[in-house]
Amino acid sequence: MYFKKGYDASMELAKFKFPIKGERLLVIDEYVKTMSLDILGNKESSYNFAIDKTLDEVRGIFKNTVLRYFFDQNNSVAEVVKALEMSPSSFSKIKNRYKKYDYEDLLYPQDVVHFIENHSDLKWKQLNTQFEKEMIMYLFKHYKFNKKVLSEKLGVNYSRLVTKIKEIEQSYEN
Repeated sequence: MYFKKGYDASMELAKFKFPIKGERLLVIDEYVKTMSLDILGNKESSYNFAIDKTLDEVRGIFKNTVLRYFFDQNNSVAEVVKALEMSPSSFSKIKNRYKKYDYEDLLYPQDVVHFIENHSDLKWKQLNTQFEKEMIMYLFKHYKFNKKVLSEKLGVNYSRLVTKIKEIEQSYEN
């Protein structure tokens, strides 16, 4: 609760050009670390593969990796769509849409594999939603809580990103 209040106060001061350093930075780091541990169920996750990539690239890599990982586990598209509770047409559309990010000859990004293993109880839609929340918060911290830099790196609209971050923060408060 105290880290949350310190985080909110630090973010408010940052809007007025107060530097984020010293004690403000420590409070923000602790709040994000605490929030991340709550989010991840005390399992450390990394999303390093997403650094310096657009949101479309990150989604493409993530979705292709999930589908390929489940395919390798189940050996058929029918089993994959059943396990993930998705339609066969969705499977095909996703494979076609993100074909350019499917690197079948390369190993899975380990960050994504760890995410899948840590969230094995989730189905397709929930898996994507949870991944995006965690990945955005990870990158937000990586880019030193600079929303402008994050929106530029992800190639997304700044105001849409700000709204998304607020929604994520609110979802973890509830």
